[in-house]
This record gives sequence, C-alpha cells and structure tokens, in this order.
Amino acid sequence: MSAPSQFGMGAWGLVVGVAMIKAGLTLSQALGMTLLVFAGSAQLAALPLMAAHAPVWVIFVTALIVNLRFLIMSALI
Repeated sequence: MSAPSQFGMGAWGLVVGVAMIKAGLTLSQALGMTLLVFAGSAQLAALPLMAAHAPVWVIFVTALIVNLRFLIMSALI
C-alpha cells in the first residue's frame, strides 16, 4: 500500500543527500544529519546556513520554525 510513496521518499532523499555533499558535508556528517534531523525540508534550510558558518542557534531556530508546520498539521487532525 505504501509502495508508491516509497519512490517519492527515495527521490527526496537523493536530492537532500546530494545537496548535503555539495554543501561540503562528509558522508558520515550527511548520514548523521539524516538520522538526527527529522524533516528533509529542515535539512535543506539548514545547509546554506551551515555553509555560511552561521551560529548554531540560528541553524536550530531555522529548523525549529520549518518543523512547526508539523505541529500545525497535527493540531488540525
């Protein structure tokens, strides 16, 4: 039943993985970020900030704001 969505998730994972490597992360850093950061959109939002050497708190706040949409969607359900 979930097989059709697997293709979309795989494509999104590939896009985010390539973006991580292009941003200068090593393979182990990219895998670690994949395991620690829930949303791919938060990963994509954090990558330019990491490449620009933004403060860690700015990266965390950005990821938090991007992930707030899950809170809103959960409240609607």
